[in-house]
Amino acid sequence: MKTFLIQEIAFSSESKNVTCCGILNVGHLALNTKIHLNFRQLNRLLNNISKKLNSDEFYEMMEEEQTSLGTYYHINFEGKDLCPIPIHELNDDFSLPLRISA
Repeated sequence: MKTFLIQEIAFSSESKNVTCCGILNVGHLALNTKIHLNFRQLNRLLNNISKKLNSDEFYEMMEEEQTSLGTYYHINFEGKDLCPIPIHELNDDFSLPLRISA
């Protein structure tokens, strides 16, 4: 089973994609990689993470920066005790497949 241990999320309010950095696990292979999600997939990911972290802790971790291209958001999960998320939980019938770059 493919799982993804999330370490970082970055996105802009004007972008259609979200970049997630972390470790992709496939069997005994672990790759540091980036996964590009759409906002529907981000919502699924954040719902999964919110099961582990309370909302106050989550919002304290979120950094926000105003730029000329909109608001830039960054969340760093390194050092947090998150469980790897099965990749199939991020996809659904209505979204495009994940784009993974190693």
